[in-house]
This record gives sequence, structure tokens and C-alpha cells, in this order.
Amino acid sequence: QSGAQGGSGRARERSGRRSLRVMATMLGASGAFKVLFVYTVIIFISYQSWHSLPEPLGPSAQPGLFSEHRAMAVVRKLADDIGGRQVGTNGVREAGRYLLSELEDIRAVAEAERPDLDVEIDVQTTSGAYHLELFLTPFYLTYDNLENVILRIRPRNATTNAALLVNAHFDSAIASPGAADCAACTAIAVEVARAIVS
Repeated sequence: QSGAQGGSGRARERSGRRSLRVMATMLGASGAFKVLFVYTVIIFISYQSWHSLPEPLGPSAQPGLFSEHRAMAVVRKLADDIGGRQVGTNGVREAGRYLLSELEDIRAVAEAERPDLDVEIDVQTTSGAYHLELFLTPFYLTYDNLENVILRIRPRNATTNAALLVNAHFDSAIASPGAADCAACTAIAVEVARAIVS
């Protein structure tokens, strides 16, 4: 069996070398150089974009700029201080109250500094159920009195109802503090709203 696998590997290697020879013959030396150059440029640009990130802004960053420090404070509050935020737990209710207070602070800033903006906060309470199948076994997940915290920012004299929706969920998976799923998403949404109204 190992001889068959070795033979298959050698055949693949010969086929790969043959493909390179065919490509070099078709393109010629200058064509092969051009392809190599394009690949080199793509790799260089990819590397640079991956490793050349702007410096994170601290807590004293101008209010109209996105501050990673302020966003991380929200992540830490949700994931570390509150912890697990599974549906139906005190953690998810506490997270909702915390986010509501953050959004009220944003609205207060808008009322004081941005008379051109109309900032509304809404809390929706919903109940329901949905059907899932796990390993070909049907079951239903239900939720009762689940809260959605909503912030709407729009120009005071808007002539259209055009909108951009930014949303995130602040509950977390079972046995998880949910920093990445989805405290970080929620923190980004809060900090974007803060930057918009400032």
C-alpha cells in the first residue's frame, strides 16, 4: 500500500513539473516574470495591510473618533464584570440595563451638543419560540420577555426614512462570557453611536 501511495505522489510531482514547463513555454520568460511579479506584489500588499494597522486610540481620544479603549471598556463590562449573559439569566437582564444607561448617556450628549440630531431610545420586549433539529431530533427553543435595546439617530429635519442599521446581540452562549460573541460587536455599535453624536 505504501508503494502505491509513493507512486501516486511521484506521479503528482511529475504532473506538477510538467504543468510548470507548459506554463513557462506558453508564457515565455517575460510572461513568467510578469506572473511572478504580480504574485510578489499581491503578497507584499497583503502582508503590509495585515501588519500596518493604525495605533489604537486611548480614552482621551476626541469624542468624534472611534476609541478602541472606550469600546474595550464596554467589552470588559459585559464579558468580565457581568459575565455569562445567556437568555433568561440575570446576566442578560443586567447587560440590557447597562447598555440602556450607555445609550442614555449618548442621547444626553446629543441633546446637549447636537441640536441637529434626533436620538431616540426604545426597549422592546418580545416572547416567542423557534424550531430546530439537532441530530435529526426536532425541538423548540422558547424565550419569554427578551429585551431588545434600540437606539435611532437621525437628522432632525430628515426628508426621507433612509437608514443604516447597525445591530449586535448582547447575550452570550452557554458557559461563555461572550467577549467575542458578541460583546465586541455590541461595544463597536455603542462606540460608533458615541462617535456619530459627538
